[in-house]
Amino acid sequence: LPAVERALAIAAAAGVVTVLNPSPWHAPSAALRAATQVVVVNQTEAAALLRLSAAADVAVDVGAVLCSPAAAGVLARFAQDWPRATQLVVTLGAQGSVGFERQGNTGWRGWQVAACAVQAVDNVGAGDAFAAAYAAALVQGDSMPSALQSAHFCAAQVVAGAGVLARLPHAAALAAWRATAAALQVRLLDGL
Repeated sequence: LPAVERALAIAAAAGVVTVLNPSPWHAPSAALRAATQVVVVNQTEAAALLRLSAAADVAVDVGAVLCSPAAAGVLARFAQDWPRATQLVVTLGAQGSVGFERQGNTGWRGWQVAACAVQAVDNVGAGDAFAAAYAAALVQGDSMPSALQSAHFCAAQVVAGAGVLARLPHAAALAAWRATAAALQVRLLDGL
């Protein structure tokens, strides 16, 4: 963890976009929160990160909370805890993902993106594939909805078979999917 904190601090000081996927979940330090611009978590990690339940054994429908008017308050609290963060992405498994992008000091803009239809064989590595594809799309200048779609495609390729590294798609496979596949459904979230 100290190495991650130092690496993100160096990157932030150099003006490099910093992406953190705190998985498995450990509450990040103040230094790490201060250096992170983009946070990518799954729904279980999001419940802890966003303090959505007081008791550890209380199940919270994170997707429902983040797609409701309550999201504005949750995101305001997130912004206080993560002062440098400009984006929050939460994966919701088969229900897709939600992504939020800070809009200056006035609030957030959010999108809900459907997951790729796939018969899951092995979900090991799906979150890593999603986060890596999302980060790659960001540095290429993709919009958040487009980056989320790419991330879903890459995660779907991983869960469709056994193993992780051999299942990760190359850029050509992603480009072919984008050219031939119907775009994943994207819904703009209102009231943020």
